[in-house]
Amino acid sequence: MHPGARLRTDTRLTIFEKFRAGGLVTAVARSKQSNRFSNRTQRFKHLAAEKQYWTPIDEGIALGYRRGKLKSMWYMRHYRGQGKYASRALALVDDYQDADGERVLSFYQAQDAAKRLVREAAEADRTLSARGGVTVAEAVERYLAHYEATSDKSTAEYRRVFERDVLPPLGGLALSKLTRARLVKWRDALISAKPRNRSRREYDPDLPPAELKRRRKATAQRKWTMLRAALNFAFTEGFTASDVAWRSIRPLADIAAPPPARVLTPAECRRVTAALPGDFRPLAQATFLTGAAYKELRDTRVDDYMPESGHLRVVNTKRRSRLVPLTEEGQRLFDALTAGRAGSELIFLTTAGEPWRKGQQARRMKQASLEVGIEPPVTLTSLRDAYGSLLLNSGVKLEVVSKAMGHASISTTSRHYAHLLQKTVDEQIRGGLPDLGIEVSKVTRL
Repeated sequence: MHPGARLRTDTRLTIFEKFRAGGLVTAVARSKQSNRFSNRTQRFKHLAAEKQYWTPIDEGIALGYRRGKLKSMWYMRHYRGQGKYASRALALVDDYQDADGERVLSFYQAQDAAKRLVREAAEADRTLSARGGVTVAEAVERYLAHYEATSDKSTAEYRRVFERDVLPPLGGLALSKLTRARLVKWRDALISAKPRNRSRREYDPDLPPAELKRRRKATAQRKWTMLRAALNFAFTEGFTASDVAWRSIRPLADIAAPPPARVLTPAECRRVTAALPGDFRPLAQATFLTGAAYKELRDTRVDDYMPESGHLRVVNTKRRSRLVPLTEEGQRLFDALTAGRAGSELIFLTTAGEPWRKGQQARRMKQASLEVGIEPPVTLTSLRDAYGSLLLNSGVKLEVVSKAMGHASISTTSRHYAHLLQKTVDEQIRGGLPDLGIEVSKVTRL
C-alpha cells in the first residue's frame, strides 16, 4: 500500500492490509453487502436526505440510515420476540467526516456495532432470566429516571411513596412473579393500615368512619396509580412479557371527595379578597376572575396576557394551554399588573420579587377568612368553585364553563358543580310546570 494512501477503516480490509497496519487478525467478520449503503458516494446517489432507510444485516437485526443537512445517523433495530422490536440511535455516519471507529462509523463498522449490542442485550436477558427477570425495584428506578427526563414535574412525591409503601413489600419480586392477587392484597393492606399524620395535627374526632375509610381508599388508589404507571412502563419497554397481572385490576369505587356544602357568595368573595395582604391579593382576585388554579396562575407571564382580545393564556399541569376570557374588571386588573413589564416576567410575585411557591396560600387565606368572619376558613379553591358555580347559576352552559376552567371533560364539571345548580333547577321547574287546576284550600299551615 502506498504510504500516502488512506487506510480503509471498515471490516473489508484484507489480511494483508491489516498486517501492514499492524493489526493482524485470525478471522475476518462476515458483513452484509449493500450497494446503496456501502459508502458515502453510493448513499448520496441512491438515498434521499431527511428520509430513513433500513437494510437487514442479520437475522432479526436491521441497520437504519438517515441523512440530515449537517450530520447523518445510523440506527439499529432488532426483534425481541413476541411481536416486539427494540430500536435506538447507533452512531454518526461517515458522510461528513471520516470514521473513527467510535463516534463516527462506516457501514461495516455500524454492522459490527449493532450485532455486538444485540449480543450484549441477549446476554443481559439471559442474566435476568437466570435470576427471575427485572424486579419491581429495578422497574421503578427505570420509570423514575424516564419520568425525570421527560416531565417537568418533581418526582419527590413518587419516590417517597415508592420507598415507603411499594418497595418494602414488593421491591424484591421479579415482574414475572407478580400476580393479580398479590397486588390486590397489597392495595387492600394500604386501606386497612393506620393513617399517617405527617403534619402532626390532631385528626377530627367527629369524622364519620365512612369518611375515614373513603380517605384511606382514595390514598390507596393514588399509590396504586403510581405503581401501575411504573409497571406499564416496564411492559412497554419490554422488561416483562405480560401485563396480565395488573391489567384487570379496576379502580376503587366511591373514593371521590364529597363536594363542598356551599359556595361563596359574591359579597363573601369581595370581603375575603379585600382582607388579604397586598402582594397576595391580586392572585386571589385573579383566581375568582379567571377560575384558574393556583399553580396555573403562578406560572403565567406577562406575555400570557392578551389585552387586544381580552384573554389570559394559562397552562395546566399536563402542559395544555387554554384561553380564559376576562371581564372588564379582569382586564383592568391585568392591565395594572403587567404595565411596563418585560414579557418574560412572571405576573404574580411576592413583595420580595420572588415567585409564589406551593403551600404559601393556605395560611394567608385562613387568616383573611377569620378576619371577615367566614367559617370554616376558605381557600383559593373556594374562589375557583365560586367562579364555576356563579357562572352556571347565571345561565352559562356547562360546556362553556368546562372549557374555561380547563376540565378534562364535561363530566368533571358536572360532577363538581351539579349540586350547586339548585337555584337554577328551582327557577326552571317552578316556571315551566303548568297548574292542574286544584282549588285553593281554606286550610292553612300554621
